[in-house]
Amino acid sequence: MTLAALIPTLLLVLVAGGLTVAGSGKLGAREGGLLRMAFLAQVCGLAANQYLVAEVYGFSDSIKFHRLGLEAWDAWRFDPVGMTPELVYLTLGLENLLIQVGSTSTQAMAGFAAFGIMLTGGSFLALSALYAMLGFMGRVLLYLAIRPMVPSPMRPAVLIATTMVPSVVYWCSGIIKESVVFFAGGVLLYCASRVWHGSRVAALPAMAGLYVVIVIKPHFVLAGLLAAGAWAYWLGSISEGQLRLRPSRIALSLCIVLVAFLSAGQLSPRLDISNLADETEKLQDAGFKGGSAYSLGGGGGGLASQLQIAPLALITGLFRPSLLEASNAQSLVSALENTALLLLSWIAVRRLRRQGLQPFVEHPVLVFCVVFVGISSVGVALATGNLGTLSRYRAPYIPAFAIVLAMLGFAPRERAATQHRLNGGALARRTHADYLSRHGDRTTLAP
Repeated sequence: MTLAALIPTLLLVLVAGGLTVAGSGKLGAREGGLLRMAFLAQVCGLAANQYLVAEVYGFSDSIKFHRLGLEAWDAWRFDPVGMTPELVYLTLGLENLLIQVGSTSTQAMAGFAAFGIMLTGGSFLALSALYAMLGFMGRVLLYLAIRPMVPSPMRPAVLIATTMVPSVVYWCSGIIKESVVFFAGGVLLYCASRVWHGSRVAALPAMAGLYVVIVIKPHFVLAGLLAAGAWAYWLGSISEGQLRLRPSRIALSLCIVLVAFLSAGQLSPRLDISNLADETEKLQDAGFKGGSAYSLGGGGGGLASQLQIAPLALITGLFRPSLLEASNAQSLVSALENTALLLLSWIAVRRLRRQGLQPFVEHPVLVFCVVFVGISSVGVALATGNLGTLSRYRAPYIPAFAIVLAMLGFAPRERAATQHRLNGGALARRTHADYLSRHGDRTTLAP
C-alpha cells in the first residue's frame, strides 16, 4: 500500500465519518449511536473486501471496472476537449468512442469509475473507499426516507436493518454496481419523500437517481414501480384503521402497474414483457456454471414454466445458500446470515397468524417492502443460476426484507405498550369520574 493510495483513502473515510457524526447528532441518542456503529461496520467491510479481492481471489468486477475507468481516464487526459463529451456519454450509458465493450451498465460503471479516479488519483483502494462511503450514505438516505413512516420505538431496529446487514455491508464496499445502486436509490427515495412533502427542489436529484438505477439495474425500477402501485392502493384503502375495498384505488394501482411494465420494456429490452421469459432463460444458462451453480427447473417452457417455479425462486432468493451448501468461508458467512433471516421469518409468520393484516394496516410501508422484496427476489433467483453471485445480486432488496422482519418482530410489543398506555388512561378517567359522582367537585382555590 503506497502513500499515494493511503492519503486519499483516509481523507474519504474521515470526511464520511465527520458527516456521519454530524448527522447522528440530529437523531436521538440511541439512533445516533447505532448510526456511528453502522459507519464503523462499513469501514470494516471495506477492509475485508479489499483483503479478499487483493490477497485471496485476485480478480473481481471491482478490478475490471477500475481498469476500464483508468482506460477512459487516460483517453480523457490525452484529449480533454475532445473526450469530455464522450466521457459524459459513457457515464450516461450512451454510445461513445471511449469504451464500446460490455453492456450499457458496464459502460456506465466505467464512466463512474473515471470520474471517481479524478477525485481519488487512480488508486484502487481510494476508489473502493469512495464507492463504499457512497453506498453507506445511500443506505442512510434510505433510512431517512422511511423514518417518518416508522413509529419511534421501532426506529433503532429499522436503522440496523437498513445499514448493518453483513452481506449488504460487504457487497457495498467495492467498485461494483450494488454500491452505485444503493447511493442512487437512496437519493431517489429520500428526494421523492421530500417531493411528497412539497419540496420542488428535490425533484431534480430524484430524477437523476432514477436514471442511474435504470441504467445500472433496471429490474429494480420495475419492482419498485409495482411496489408503489400496491402501496398506493393500500394507503388509499385504509380508513380509520380498517381496510376497505375501493374500486377507484384498484384502477389507479392497475394503471401504475401497466405503466411500470410498458416503461420497463422501453427502458430496457431485457425487461420487455414479450421477451421476459426468453431473457430469463438466457441468463439462467449463462449463470449455470461453477461449483455453486443451481437449477430451479422450468427451462424451455416460456413464461408459464417460470411462473410455476416462482415459489421455489422466492425461497432461493431469500434463504440460499444454506449451511449445507456452504463451500468456503464467504459462503458460510452468507449461509449463517440466511439462517438468521429464516429464523426471524418463522417468528414473523407465527405472529402474523395471530395478528392477521393489522401490522400492514398500522404501517403501510410494510406493503411496499413486501411487494418489492417478493418481485425482486423471484426475478434475481430466476435469472442468476449461481449461489456465489446470488449473495451479491440480492443485496439491493435485503435491507427491505430486514425492515419487514424488524417491524413485524417489534410490532406486538409496541402495540402492547400502546394499549397499556391507553388502558391506563381510561382507568384513570373512570376513577376520577367515579370519585366526582360520589363526593362532588370539592376543588377550592386558596385565598
